[in-house]
Amino acid sequence: MLLIPLVQASPASYNIIQHSEYSNWRVASQKTSQPRFDRFFQIILENTDYKVALQQPFMSSLLPISRSYTNMHGVTHPSQPNYIAMVAGDTMGCTDDSKIDITGYNLADLLEHSGKTWKTYLQNYPGNCFTDSEVMQDGLHIYERKHNPFMSFLSISKNATRCANIVSDTQLEADIANKAVPNYVIFTPNQINDGHSADYTSLSSNKTLEYSNARIAVADKWLSTFVPPLAANPYFSDTLFMITFDENDVIFKADTTDNLIYTVVFGAGVQNGTTDNTYYNHYSQLALLESEWGLGSLGRNDATATPFMLSGNTTGPTSKNSAFKIGIAVEGLFKKRQGYPDKEAIYFISPSLNSIQALLDDFLKRPMYQAAHVFCLSPLSDLLFNRIKTSPAKQYIRTLRELNIDFTGDYYVIQAPEPNYFSLDSTDAWYNIYNPDAPSLLSFELTKMAKKIVSVLANLGEYPYIRYHSKPQAFQTSPQKSLSGELAHLVQNELDELCRDDQTFPPQTKYPKAILLILDRRIDCIAPLIHEVSYQAMLGDLGGFDEKENKNFVLDETDQFWAQVRTWHISEVMEFVQEKFSKFKEENKAAQWELGGTKGNNPSGNIQQLKDVMNSFGDYQQTKEFVARHLNICLTLSKIYADRNLADVVELEHKISTTDPKDSKFSKLMGEVEKTLQNPAVEHLDKVRLVLLTVVAHEGISDADRNRFLEMARFHTSESQALTNLNMLGVKLSPNFDKRKNEPNNPFGLSSNARRSEGKKFDYDNAKYTPTISYIVQDQIKGSLDTNWFPWVKEAAPEFSSTRSVQPGSATATAPPRINKSWATRKVNTPVAQDSPQLPAEDLRQNGPRIIVFMIGGATYSEIKSFVDIQKELKREVLLGSTFVWSPDGFVEGLKDLDRRGVNGQKFLLYKRPAPRVIEPRQKSSSRGRDEYYDDEDDRHRRQDSRGDRRGPPPRRPPVSTHGSPPMDRATTLGRVDRGERAKSPPGRRDRQEPLYQSMGRVNMNDRPARGNSGSDRSERRDDRGWLRRQDSGTDKEPEPKKEEKKKNWFGF
Repeated sequence: MLLIPLVQASPASYNIIQHSEYSNWRVASQKTSQPRFDRFFQIILENTDYKVALQQPFMSSLLPISRSYTNMHGVTHPSQPNYIAMVAGDTMGCTDDSKIDITGYNLADLLEHSGKTWKTYLQNYPGNCFTDSEVMQDGLHIYERKHNPFMSFLSISKNATRCANIVSDTQLEADIANKAVPNYVIFTPNQINDGHSADYTSLSSNKTLEYSNARIAVADKWLSTFVPPLAANPYFSDTLFMITFDENDVIFKADTTDNLIYTVVFGAGVQNGTTDNTYYNHYSQLALLESEWGLGSLGRNDATATPFMLSGNTTGPTSKNSAFKIGIAVEGLFKKRQGYPDKEAIYFISPSLNSIQALLDDFLKRPMYQAAHVFCLSPLSDLLFNRIKTSPAKQYIRTLRELNIDFTGDYYVIQAPEPNYFSLDSTDAWYNIYNPDAPSLLSFELTKMAKKIVSVLANLGEYPYIRYHSKPQAFQTSPQKSLSGELAHLVQNELDELCRDDQTFPPQTKYPKAILLILDRRIDCIAPLIHEVSYQAMLGDLGGFDEKENKNFVLDETDQFWAQVRTWHISEVMEFVQEKFSKFKEENKAAQWELGGTKGNNPSGNIQQLKDVMNSFGDYQQTKEFVARHLNICLTLSKIYADRNLADVVELEHKISTTDPKDSKFSKLMGEVEKTLQNPAVEHLDKVRLVLLTVVAHEGISDADRNRFLEMARFHTSESQALTNLNMLGVKLSPNFDKRKNEPNNPFGLSSNARRSEGKKFDYDNAKYTPTISYIVQDQIKGSLDTNWFPWVKEAAPEFSSTRSVQPGSATATAPPRINKSWATRKVNTPVAQDSPQLPAEDLRQNGPRIIVFMIGGATYSEIKSFVDIQKELKREVLLGSTFVWSPDGFVEGLKDLDRRGVNGQKFLLYKRPAPRVIEPRQKSSSRGRDEYYDDEDDRHRRQDSRGDRRGPPPRRPPVSTHGSPPMDRATTLGRVDRGERAKSPPGRRDRQEPLYQSMGRVNMNDRPARGNSGSDRSERRDDRGWLRRQDSGTDKEPEPKKEEKKKNWFGF
């Protein structure tokens, strides 16, 4: 990235440039706080030079009322690769207009993953997922598949549901009438109206230029009738329109500029009457949408493309960067750029061979800038440093610094959801580490990982003692180091090199040296599979946060509710949010006035009262909005939890995970697994996760049991492969009792962890499992971590004793949050935080050395939560880092392809569970094909093996409710401790249909709906903390009717 001051600035003024200002250049998923448009409507025309298009009456008339891009280019020739580039960020191997079938992710995947909708409208398209190459009419090719980019992707053309988003242009009128036009629209005219073809019979002898002009004249006339009604429609007030071409005229070429094409935008967010001479191409459209809507990135050319600017006449690649407010242009290093010989430039670059060479090339012949200030995101190798030293460009380099920021801290919400966590944002490491194409690729990945870890340590100012996980040498079957051991030694080498190069590192400190512990995903394969019921983990697993409806509502530490409760059990969050609002209601004057809390006193009769109400009204409105949003999220999670019948599944998972596989109790649990797999109400993917978890927790099951489970759960081929691929993570698929006798006693094996949980009291039956990493860190803090299993790279850390040491206790989830300083601490200044108890910052490093743990192969939300709990309970500063964060469904997807090579790591991160198909329970299948029972095309393609598929259709699911409020089940639904049988009464449902935030202002949250006790053989009580508990009545007789029914809260607890 390149920063060029457009105004004269002193050298000191460069200090205002902060790395976080430019996070979108490294993290494509960092979105703007409030998108400037909610819909993108693109019209694509054909094969016309820029100057020819400018001569057309309607297109030229748009310039004063639009923004014109005067340096916009097609990617290549001919047409089809340009269309594919617009939606894929790459031409995907397409080089001509022939029919092509592509496997790979595209813009539709990003949109759907982010909750946004899309459609392609095409003139003269026959519909019904028409996959042929063309449609003829009056001897002309009126429709061409090459102009229909999404149809080239098998994930769409082979999926009837997704393919239904490709429609005829006649559907647009109906969608406008029904207000159903999606967020992303491609409109492709037919071969006449898009300027591709014209009537040959009217041409004179000068057919070359005349034919070119005739084609575009038809397109211009069509535009003049199609565009104005759309632009004038109030329904499109939040829409950004774009008119562009695929490529310039390669047949009748009138302009010698390389693939220069006409492109204008108008509508929402656009500064009309402006021009932009920045170099753009079709990838810039993707870059704009990804950054504006926070879609993430496909990781292709879209990741490095310059997003379109929508305002200002200044040349620059970004549309939202605050650098422009102080007169700075931001440009991509590898893009065609305008030189500023009288100005100095700031370079932010990754120190790769290509980027260093691009830097030097800027000054080899005619210097583009007066001087260069170069900041490398990570350490510069000796080879690259010597290249700079020996280059003639050296005289222009005024500053050369290493920033050590080539990682993502908790500033980026998606990559690092906790202050105790950092991510290397390296999804491809999953495949390169556990199934590399070659040993050199594994070495390359580990070296890259080590450099980034050292960047983190350099920012922390730590030169730590390093230890790693490895099986004792006496029991190793190979002389090779473990993955953790290889990475540990690489990190040590990089640290030593940093010390040699920088005499000031490590800085002097009064604290003891930190301890870095390196692990890999093999130590715990249960954590990525099990259902975790804390607030943040449920959001990551089940969803429940609609970004489309909450586009101005960001879940980060500026939201005090989220900062305080994200690691709590979901039912505690529900109660807390309600109690929080009730307390705020009592103390806030505006709340009392609106909700009738003034008890008849009219504040207008007292000027001071009125003043108090007005002064507190802003806080009240903001707090009410926060509470309403969290209420809706909690209720949505509750509904998903009930609709997927997860109550029994989750409780069974936690029983399995905390039972010793050698214990006789485990055989009884296998029977419960069979019952769950035979339950048609449990979703298929939840059954898959249960089977995989059972195999892991039991340390392998017999072939007969495994085959029976696969048949019961109706595993598809890819899911069976996922089970097989667990072996690549060291999971035993079949028990080997003879070998098991000779194995060393693993202090953190499944049996050892099960014994640790014996006799432990749990508040919730669905929250019993403790991740293995938590036990490891606790033993490290106690000084009892076995050196046979966790050797040191160099010398061992000295034993630390502190007069302020804290004994382990019971962490209370509802305790006030500790606000501690760290390398990524953020401030909270919201009205919600004003009545929250704040503790003074505590220096936890005085209690002992900082513990830093790095997990190769991805961390989970449950593991991140465990670090928060450890820090609260043991009063020690602990940090967790990993290559990325897993979602459980994504982990299953990652396992499916682990045996393959060359897979894009974005696949499992972008995975979103398809919605279950609604099948009426009494509906007969008649002659319907089996394909109708499958949720996506991938399942349909993999459902048969060489022997044929004789299993028949899977059992029908009960209908899934698609409307109404979430169910308000009893306390056991989301995991209250249930000492007896689960209640037999069906869950009740709220009658209110409107969103809670609309009714919040007039509903007293203490007025809870009444609840009956029909069919229940248990009574209820609240313990001393006010949590709802259950007691067995001790009798099977029909309970006597109560005089006054006990009320329950809004959430059914």
